[in-house]
Amino acid sequence: MIHGDGHYSDKLYFANNNPDLHNLVIETFNTSLSLPKSIWRGRINLKGSFDEDFAVNYWLKTVIKNKEQFYPAVSRTKFNTSSKGNLRICIDSLIVAEIFRELFKHIISNLDEEQSLHALNGLLAAEGGAQIDKIGLHKITLSYNQKEKELFKKVLANVGLLHLFKERDEGVKGTFVLEKWEKFYPFFKKFLSHQTLPFQRHNLRKARALNGMLNHSFTKTINKYLTAIGEETLTVKELSRGLKIRDDSCLTTIRKSQYSKFITIEGKGINGNPFKISMSKEGKDLHSLILRLKQEVKHEEISIYQESS
Repeated sequence: MIHGDGHYSDKLYFANNNPDLHNLVIETFNTSLSLPKSIWRGRINLKGSFDEDFAVNYWLKTVIKNKEQFYPAVSRTKFNTSSKGNLRICIDSLIVAEIFRELFKHIISNLDEEQSLHALNGLLAAEGGAQIDKIGLHKITLSYNQKEKELFKKVLANVGLLHLFKERDEGVKGTFVLEKWEKFYPFFKKFLSHQTLPFQRHNLRKARALNGMLNHSFTKTINKYLTAIGEETLTVKELSRGLKIRDDSCLTTIRKSQYSKFITIEGKGINGNPFKISMSKEGKDLHSLILRLKQEVKHEEISIYQESS
């Protein structure tokens, strides 16, 4: 996250508008490197027309608990910010920046699949996006500049996901783009296999990604069929009766390319040798993944409700 939304040449800083990410950075440096929370200083970047006291009080309540840790002046900008502004937390020390650079080099040179997945989640929190359209999750993005591109590719390759992304260069910047429903499934599956979720630390993007995947029209359709099939082997007539649709419509759907690997069709579809329909191994995995995502969304909704209460 610091590599994506921060800097570490002559001082160490991290800039974002998400208090959860700031608290994660501060707590990690405290527990892992014994750098006390009091060493951090904060500067608010705020659009000129917004109220300074409101922004200061917000960040005092959520991240910086001591007003003395703020720089004396709020930095004003012509660019759009929310009413709370963006916060930059900083350790103004050359030696800390140097230590971090060495740690970062060590991390990069020793990235295995597990660490690369957590690195990817950090990059997604800082530079990622989950976009929704009218049929559900539209695409997942990871922005980069050309100096970062090879590192980001290494991380994606280490976790076996690079082949799912397209590269879109735009001069000195660019974006890795993951789109199409068929590619979302292996993306989510990779994270769940490591007992985590994409955008794990960024609650808004995580909710958008999970809900976008669950509410995607293709997800709803295949989940309806997989739920109806369950552990059984059914004929087309039995399955269509359970779904309350016509036999030909049922067969047309399960033969579509995006669903074919999740449903096994055996038989010749003639008298004496009718089609027999069951869940494939991938279908069982997808069904379990959908149930897990639903559980996660429900858990998040309960947590938000309890916090608001």
